[in-house]
Amino acid sequence: MTFGEKSVLFNEKLFAQWLSKQRPWATYGLIFTNVAVFVAMCVLIGKAAFLSAPSTQQLLEWGANCAPVTLQAQEWRLVTCGFLHLGIMHLVMNMSVLWLVGRICERLFGSLRFLIIYFLSGIGAALFTDLSYLLIAPIISAGASGSICGLLGAYFWFIQAHKQEFEPGIYKSMIRKFAEYTIVIVVFGVFVHADQAAHFGGVLFGGILGAALLPQSKGACAPGPRQLVIVSLICLSLCGLLFVEASGAVDANDYVQLYRAQVLRDNRHEEEAATCLKDVLKHHPNNVDAYVSLSTCAMELNDSKSALEAAIAALKLKPDSAAALYAHAATANRVGDYDTCVNECAKIQANSPYFKLSRSLMIQVVGAQGDLDLALKEAEENNDTAELAKMSIYLQAGEDAQSKTLASAILKKDPNNMWALLALLELDWSAGNYQKVMKLAQQICHTSKDDYSVFLYTIAAKLSNDAHPNLLLDGNVERTKWTKAIADYLRNRITETQLIDRAQLLDQQTEAHAYIGLNLLAQHRWTQAKPYLEWTVQHGVPTFTEYHLASQELARLKP
Repeated sequence: MTFGEKSVLFNEKLFAQWLSKQRPWATYGLIFTNVAVFVAMCVLIGKAAFLSAPSTQQLLEWGANCAPVTLQAQEWRLVTCGFLHLGIMHLVMNMSVLWLVGRICERLFGSLRFLIIYFLSGIGAALFTDLSYLLIAPIISAGASGSICGLLGAYFWFIQAHKQEFEPGIYKSMIRKFAEYTIVIVVFGVFVHADQAAHFGGVLFGGILGAALLPQSKGACAPGPRQLVIVSLICLSLCGLLFVEASGAVDANDYVQLYRAQVLRDNRHEEEAATCLKDVLKHHPNNVDAYVSLSTCAMELNDSKSALEAAIAALKLKPDSAAALYAHAATANRVGDYDTCVNECAKIQANSPYFKLSRSLMIQVVGAQGDLDLALKEAEENNDTAELAKMSIYLQAGEDAQSKTLASAILKKDPNNMWALLALLELDWSAGNYQKVMKLAQQICHTSKDDYSVFLYTIAAKLSNDAHPNLLLDGNVERTKWTKAIADYLRNRITETQLIDRAQLLDQQTEAHAYIGLNLLAQHRWTQAKPYLEWTVQHGVPTFTEYHLASQELARLKP
């Protein structure tokens, strides 16, 4: 009996002697699960999920595979990425092939073997994607093609193992069709920028698993002891590859370490993040991203000198880097060099993700320099951040009513907007609403261990005669040398002079003088508080919140 080449590769009649009579329920279940996940994405994300690829953030939220994220204790993404698809065409193509090859493979190998091949091939494919990410270029992967290529690899091995039982012409036709499929997959993948590393990894592990799990008899379901040992060794090899990738041994661009530093920063472990970034720069001193992250990290550690040095180093390596320009602008603003801040912000192009941030920073600096009309004009033109920028400008100018109105409007849209919450915190402090200050500080610290909020909570609690003034202080502030110094001062472990000495070493004079002045005011020691507030106004950085509070309190003090 002969068959046309078009149907020879997946013609069930050719495999009748090996096919079990069971229905391929596992294949049906996998197709159903993939479709169900896609429908859920369409419902919850919308049109973008149906027609094309969702955003990077949405894909990550749904479990896509991204090497730096996956290799930081999120190994579950190696499985979940196989159930996500980038639009309806991606889903239809993958499910069509799964329907074609899955039904035959499951009946050839048995459901249990079939599922082992499918999932382990998918994991192997995802690990090859991560390897490609670390060695060649960043990519975020999603889709069942890695697992499906694994089935094709196992299917090919089955044909190879039984080639003597096929007619020579039929066998050659099968090999030719496999070659055609491979060419189509590669060429199509080039045009649509498919994850070729996943395809290669899937075929490789699928072929190995297919060889290891060849059924000894028709319809055999459970693998034998020897086969289980081989599968265990394959699992160990996958774990070994995962360990090597996570260790950074093959991370040519330090993506894993950079992401680890970002995670540490997000969890407010800035000193550990800085150490991680410095290790990256020891091995790759020309890594611009590491310098930018180190600059931001140093800012969070209140180390303006180190932040400025890192930002300048990044600019020397890549003068047109928007990230480096913004880092330099932010550090220049921190040390009061407003001309440099504005100049660097002006260099950032409109198509950069840092453009909105740079415009907002520029507007705040213009407002701090006293040109309220120009700052408001710039804010109106910067539509995306107009409300936030105007709120900051009014706050700096002492226009409390307008600032409060804008802050409230922002919080209606985004209840956890940090800048709006901090603005209300400052306004309520100025108005003497200490209970509201405590409530806002708690809300802020629920999502971010903000040192400034913790300080105001502690002082407000003392002014309100609260029974637990150190409620937020305990466990929230003692993260860095500076925040430990603040905590020691508020607990009366060190004096004002000792805090100033530590502040000079850590470049925190503005904060130190303002905090001491406010703390002394809370103790009704107005005469002692006045010199510290005056120093803040005369020598402090005008864009700092501590500067605003010191100015307001100083104005209320009698001469």
